Amino acid sequence: MKYILALIFIALSTLSYSQNAYRQKVYAFFQKQENGDSKHFIYIEMPGDSIPIWDSAIIGGHKYVVHFSLVETMPLRIGERKSDKKMVVIKSAPDTKMYTCDFDETGEIVANSEKQPAAPPVILKGKFKGRKLTYKILTEIELE
Repeated sequence: MKYILALIFIALSTLSYSQNAYRQKVYAFFQKQENGDSKHFIYIEMPGDSIPIWDSAIIGGHKYVVHFSLVETMPLRIGERKSDKKMVVIKSAPDTKMYTCDFDETGEIVANSEKQPAAPPVILKGKFKGRKLTYKILTEIELE
């Protein structure tokens, strides 16, 4: 009986560790361009050195290649929020690093936005510790 309880405890500890192994804070912004398109600004704050490898994104039904790079200078002035004209400034917490995602459109259409009006604005796809990872960004802040 002791061995069964010990195994259950180890299994639960491992499960809780694997859920906490990928923690991040995501900052998502967009800005309307003169041509009607939107430019997206995604920043991801990650603890330590283990980061996911993002390889693609889906934005508004279009597929993009993701370029993920470290932000060297903190704090980072993003721009003014459209809703209240306040300046948005972000910074990383101690023992974390901030990364930015840049997007290059592939020309591939993945889904029709009209058929999926409730689709998240941005879906990131990649790998983390050898496993497939999909991260949906449900809200973005509009910039002036």
